[in-house]
Amino acid sequence: GRPPFVADTPLALMALIVEGNAMRLSRVVPDVPPLLESFVHRQLQLQPADRIVSARELAHKLSEIDLTP
Repeated sequence: GRPPFVADTPLALMALIVEGNAMRLSRVVPDVPPLLESFVHRQLQLQPADRIVSARELAHKLSEIDLTP
C-alpha cells in the first residue's frame, strides 16, 4: 500500500533511488516474514545484477517463503 521510496521532493526521491535506500517492508508490515522482506529488498536493488532476473529463480525463491499466518 506504499511505494518503496518516499521523499518530499523529486530530487530527494531520485537520491533515495540511486542510493538504494528503499523503505524496509518491516516498517510497514511489522510481522512480515524475514525471507519475504529480504526477497523484496533484493528486487528493489538499483543494479540488475543485484536482483533476481530469472523467472525460474524468482519462483524458486518465492516457494521458500512461508506465508502462513
